[in-house]
Amino acid sequence: MCISTQARQYIRWIVTTKSQQEAKDLISAAILHKTWRDRHTLYAVNTSLVRSDWERALTVATTCFGEGFEVQPAVYDRLLYALIGRGNPEVAWEVVFRQVDKHNTLISPDSIRALEALTIKNPDRRQRLREYTHRNESRMKDPSEPQ
Repeated sequence: MCISTQARQYIRWIVTTKSQQEAKDLISAAILHKTWRDRHTLYAVNTSLVRSDWERALTVATTCFGEGFEVQPAVYDRLLYALIGRGNPEVAWEVVFRQVDKHNTLISPDSIRALEALTIKNPDRRQRLREYTHRNESRMKDPSEPQ
């Protein structure tokens, strides 16, 4: 299922013409109230939200995840890169691992490499990342592995 042109235009319009708060509220309400139900729309909306408000993007993604949507690893990857790019590596670390711990979310090998850079001076984080990487690799090989 593809995101409709109308939905795409609406997302662009909201993000460019409304105040940040109005845009966040409108987009979140549409997703959370199941106006938009397909994962392509979720991905597009979340991409827009990450640019302005990572917390709302995370809320939308995890709420939809809890509602049975499959949140693609790319959503978390984009969130991670946005946070690191904005100079928020501590927040990036906490956000990603809060999601990993809560939902056992898979993230891409590229994101794991990005997270490795955040562990250089922190042995506890390095160990936690090693454990996650092992679990992540196992699940990628065998998705049916118990969580």
